[in-house]
Amino acid sequence: SPKIIKECDPDILVFSGGGIHIYRQLDEFTTDLFDWYVKQYKIAECVKKVDLKPDERVLKNNINILRVPGTPNLKYYDRPKHRFVDLLYLKTEKGKILWDLVNSEKPLRGFNFGMSTDS
Repeated sequence: SPKIIKECDPDILVFSGGGIHIYRQLDEFTTDLFDWYVKQYKIAECVKKVDLKPDERVLKNNINILRVPGTPNLKYYDRPKHRFVDLLYLKTEKGKILWDLVNSEKPLRGFNFGMSTDS
């Protein structure tokens, strides 16, 4: 549930159709893979504490493609229609919340430029 995941203090939450992606903004650019893994595992530990299961394949994949809100997720070729990635939650590095569909009565389909292709 996105409401539970917000306990992990994400900067960005998106729903790709296959799951919820948690993104955190880095304070500075890094090429240190160990440092990146440490940050990834901190997020994963929080997700486990709220009784959800992080995807270990994604967790360890430092070249994983980010799911950009409003773009189609073409990963699921076996489905008759592709879905667009939805922005669920967004806050700035200073903590100001810019977008929050998690606490909204609106459905999770909020940020798709009106191009929804599935029900």
